[in-house]
Amino acid sequence: QLALWEEDYEKKFVVDPFDSGRLDNIDELDEEGQSFNTYNPTSFGEQLDFWFEIEFQVENKQIIAVFDINI
Repeated sequence: QLALWEEDYEKKFVVDPFDSGRLDNIDELDEEGQSFNTYNPTSFGEQLDFWFEIEFQVENKQIIAVFDINI
């Protein structure tokens, strides 16, 4: 997606380093050991047109993370 935008807008796009301030909907683990969170990435400080969805689940004392990109 970033490469397509670079062609369309004739400028470089990157995903900036992680910034905890960009996390939204931070949920604590519920009684079933699940949590759903979203992260809004930026490129050179400007918000991108997609976000990351991260679902955490604890099973057998192991943390499982499902990571989706929502475009």
